[in-house]
Amino acid sequence: MKYLSKTLFCAILSLAVLTFVACETDDTQTPPQQEQPDTPEEPDAPDTPEEPKLPTNYMQYGDEVVELKSTCYHIFDFDTFGAQYYVSLSTAEGLDHYMEFVEAEEQAFLSLSEEVLTEAIENNEGVVDVMAIAEDDLIYSFVANIGSLDIEDYPFDHAMITAGSVTIALDEVSYDMTLKAEYTTAEGVALTIVATVPYIEAEIGDVYPETESTLSYTWNGKSVDNPLESAYVEETAEGVIYTLCVDVVKTYVVYEDSIFLRFTATGKSADDSFEMDLATTTEGFILQLCDPIKGLDYSADNDNREGLTGSFKVEDGVVTVAFTATEVEASATFDGKYRSVNECIDVVDNGRELLFTPASVLLDNRDAETFKVYVSSKAGVTTVEGMDDAEVVVTYPAERWSTLTSGNFVAGAGMTFTIGGTTYVKGEGDAKGMNCQFITYDAENATLTLNANLYTTQGGVAIYYVGGYTLVE
Repeated sequence: MKYLSKTLFCAILSLAVLTFVACETDDTQTPPQQEQPDTPEEPDAPDTPEEPKLPTNYMQYGDEVVELKSTCYHIFDFDTFGAQYYVSLSTAEGLDHYMEFVEAEEQAFLSLSEEVLTEAIENNEGVVDVMAIAEDDLIYSFVANIGSLDIEDYPFDHAMITAGSVTIALDEVSYDMTLKAEYTTAEGVALTIVATVPYIEAEIGDVYPETESTLSYTWNGKSVDNPLESAYVEETAEGVIYTLCVDVVKTYVVYEDSIFLRFTATGKSADDSFEMDLATTTEGFILQLCDPIKGLDYSADNDNREGLTGSFKVEDGVVTVAFTATEVEASATFDGKYRSVNECIDVVDNGRELLFTPASVLLDNRDAETFKVYVSSKAGVTTVEGMDDAEVVVTYPAERWSTLTSGNFVAGAGMTFTIGGTTYVKGEGDAKGMNCQFITYDAENATLTLNANLYTTQGGVAIYYVGGYTLVE
């Protein structure tokens, strides 16, 4: 591991001191003891109830104790912020990648920077006082949604806690982490998390080469300046949408988890060059700037732009935007390669690769027991026969059709995920799990938004598609 030296790992190991008491053998005969008169037996002491045994990995919130059945941590290396130690915990079994934890029903995440961790190791025996983390630290966060606990904590916002500390020890051979987190909520409830957390190597890699593109903003007394790692351009019936993201997002389905700037220009196409004066234009537009960590959520449009000045410009695909509003000032430049909103991405430990661009989706509902979703890189495919060479086929129990059309996930038992001719079944071979979701489903206009994922021991596959579909019944 390149982030902490073995010397530093040793510094935070918890060393248990075992004391052995040596007893010498005594061969001297013991004289017979004089028989003592009988004495009345004392009554038995009342039974003391045994303390319930806690699981090896658990979270205790007040009187509530839950077992953490999946734990792991990754190290993500960012050029701007440095190394991030990202701990994922869940009550679900068999998870070992952070996106699996994100999509679990119950999960907790702890993020610490290498700088904060190193400082704790060198000066405080591995203990991190979260209340003392600098307010402008862009990496620390603690978010948990398990049982009755629903909490978020950031260095710039400790409203939900009054105290917090994290003690970490790392094994110098396996790099497993021993974690103890202790928080006191604003309501005075004690929260404790104890877990052994294995290290799983999973670097964030680029889908496309890095650019010098950046996004900067000043809001609420804080300034942020980040490189743009992902950018999308999407043509719709209404116009063109540019989405600029700070993170290398898995697919478009999670762009809102990143700091992002999104601009919709009515009546424009992706090939157009144009410039809009945001204060005076009569052309339709929607402007959004969001930072989910810091809580920034600014939006404006033709009917809601009080105090807004600035411009949005596209010239030969290069985006330049600068604007000032009542509480926020921002600028961004993107001069790189855009990703298509429709993607099938191969997610692996050392990076991500575009496998193909989905162009057609067919829903085969002819079988009474099993329905199928075909995804092909060929445009205009409308028959099952035409989908013989489809890159991806997802099968699921027919009874879950209403689950999909209502926008919920179908996952787990009864599903298969076939890609490139290889079929995966959860729990068999390399398959860790899979899911499928219709984020939107418009039967009247035959359009949908598809999100499907395969999780394997090597990483997995992620699909996002928005467009028309064919239903075969």
